[in-house]
Amino acid sequence: MCPPTFELSYMRASSQRTRSFYFVCILFIIVCLCLLPFLHIDVGFHAQGILQGALQKTDLVVISSGKLASSSLKENAPVDRGQILLQLEVKANRDQRILISDRENEIRKHIHDLEILMQIQTDSAVSPKKLADIKTAVHRSQWRLYAQQLTQQQQQVRSEKLKYDRYRQLYIKNVISRQEFESYYFSYIKAQNDKTILSHSFKAQCAAEISTYQKNLSELREAAAIYDEKNQTAVLKAPLKGRLHQIIPLYPGVFIEGPKKVGELIPESPMMAYCYIDARKLTWVRKGQRVWLYPDSYLPFPGKRILAKVTDIDRNTMHINGVSVFKVACLLLAKEADRSQKESLMQGMPCRAYFVLSRRSLLQLLRERVIDWLNPKPIAT
Repeated sequence: MCPPTFELSYMRASSQRTRSFYFVCILFIIVCLCLLPFLHIDVGFHAQGILQGALQKTDLVVISSGKLASSSLKENAPVDRGQILLQLEVKANRDQRILISDRENEIRKHIHDLEILMQIQTDSAVSPKKLADIKTAVHRSQWRLYAQQLTQQQQQVRSEKLKYDRYRQLYIKNVISRQEFESYYFSYIKAQNDKTILSHSFKAQCAAEISTYQKNLSELREAAAIYDEKNQTAVLKAPLKGRLHQIIPLYPGVFIEGPKKVGELIPESPMMAYCYIDARKLTWVRKGQRVWLYPDSYLPFPGKRILAKVTDIDRNTMHINGVSVFKVACLLLAKEADRSQKESLMQGMPCRAYFVLSRRSLLQLLRERVIDWLNPKPIAT
């Protein structure tokens, strides 16, 4: 048996440890109760969703046919908007386009010269300045021929006028008959008319040639537009900034039969989460509402999540597995997702979404729970 003094000391030590333990527990409870108003959590509901880009992927299609000259298509390679991705050999089209341009310039020169010829006063000598403005040799020769004919006609008019004046004086003196005088008069009038007809005929010929050249120029412009379109379709450019995906391997020299899809372009755009909300919970959702996203790529890291906000609510009902749901678009906030997180997110990846309705303290939640306990609602039968 233990001595009485040992039992007394043991009881005193046990009582001291028990009081210390009780004191620590009570202090812990008091501290927890004091912290309840300062500890907050988000209150909301869960939904399923899928990650997609704000812009859908674009097919890269080569429209023209031809041999591949160069290609910069590489899987997952970043590209800028307007960057040349693929180019076909278009030497024949380029040479033909150069010929058309040369022909267009030549026709414009002809039209320019003919317009100058129509502006020149045909009853006066052409000035050296006007003659120097004529660029084509054929129209210079045309003008010289017309000027020679006009000079001859002017000389004929002067000659007939001299005859007319001389015989008019004789007719006044009754030296010649009226019939003979009228023959010289009509010859003079005919010479003037021939000069006028020559001038009008020359201008009409110039106008007809201008009309023909303009028609040819219009046809050449249409042909040039066709060749320009062929040259443009022979070059594949990136319509948007993004990354290449599902690229078909192509090598220089291979013949491509258009139209042919050579890959896809995933545009660089903000990542969106499209969530499907039960119809009974749609009234709880509003634009600008905070949403916490938990993509499947974060499953190995339970604490990681991304903040988003509601940007659009589709009011059209969808049926998934016999349940009526509504589609809600959520924009991922760039500040909440660092580079490593963004790289782990892919389009088409499933995710869980937690729509935040309000932020409550633990004291508020405890008080609401106590009220529910004290005033239970009857269960509807």
